Amino acid sequence: MVRGWVSWALFVSSYTPLFLLLVVQSWGKDDANSVFIASGVLLIVGAVGTVAFLQAAKRKESGAYTVVSVKGRDADVAAYAVGYLLPFVTAVDGGWRDQVSLGLFLFLLGFIYVRSRMIYVNPILFALGYELSEVMVRTTGGVSEETPWPRLLLNDGSDIEPRQSFLALKVTDDLLMIDQKEPRG
Repeated sequence: MVRGWVSWALFVSSYTPLFLLLVVQSWGKDDANSVFIASGVLLIVGAVGTVAFLQAAKRKESGAYTVVSVKGRDADVAAYAVGYLLPFVTAVDGGWRDQVSLGLFLFLLGFIYVRSRMIYVNPILFALGYELSEVMVRTTGGVSEETPWPRLLLNDGSDIEPRQSFLALKVTDDLLMIDQKEPRG
């Protein structure tokens, strides 16, 4: 499992496009200073969180894996974008109650997002060229796992096929990330 602060940073990261849009929408509006400031801070936190996650992931141990089965999860990114609609209804031109309600909504959404392992469903990672798949893998070489279990795989956009072998960084017990430093076979 990913540390709590990293999970929340990835959640905020996934909403950085929203925070950027809210900064633009609230720029120069006297009655939207709190939205401007909060969105600006969260935009920075999200950007820093994305960089910190990727840098930490790239320092993890690499292992060899063979795909047993693969299922794409990219559609989850599009479905996740629906959460962007609510803030545009009330955030900038609404009163303080609307802004507090939006903050509570985002906190609740973040809690669900972190607890449900959706932290990797992230439009920013997708925009950076990473694709998300659910894979069943076996380790190759080294210690072999008798029964593969589903893991999420952040890959570099290349097709992943059953029986394909690759090197991946073990970011957490349930997340692998293609090791871009090593060739795949």
